Amino acid sequence: MTAQTLEQKRAKHALDQVKALQKDRPGNYLSYVNALPAAILMNGLGQALATERAASDQAHHKLAQHVSDWLLSPEAHTRYDTPVSDEAQLDAAQRLLGRIVAGDQDAYLWAQTEAIAYVNWLKKFANAFLDPPREE
Repeated sequence: MTAQTLEQKRAKHALDQVKALQKDRPGNYLSYVNALPAAILMNGLGQALATERAASDQAHHKLAQHVSDWLLSPEAHTRYDTPVSDEAQLDAAQRLLGRIVAGDQDAYLWAQTEAIAYVNWLKKFANAFLDPPREE
């Protein structure tokens, strides 16, 4: 059997995250994931993730977690998959943000490009499998 491509690994990770969301109430996740690529392009990966992490809405936190989990994984081939000391109590988004500010520009640009490629899969699957939130 041949190895999976990076694109297939992105898609599988994104699909797994969206399927897990189906069990919960995803809230406004669908609208947030649709807006994230533009936020990354306009503000940069670090600021876009920090904004998602800082928001009070749980759907923002889930989105930051999903993107961070992927970028921290060895499959993403970023330079952020190596643990740093004193990270044990931090969530994935906090760990990634810490590594971003400690890293170099090449690693950042690679991760930003990878994040956009990954979020495109999240968007596709979220639009396919999640219902938009109901207006009450």
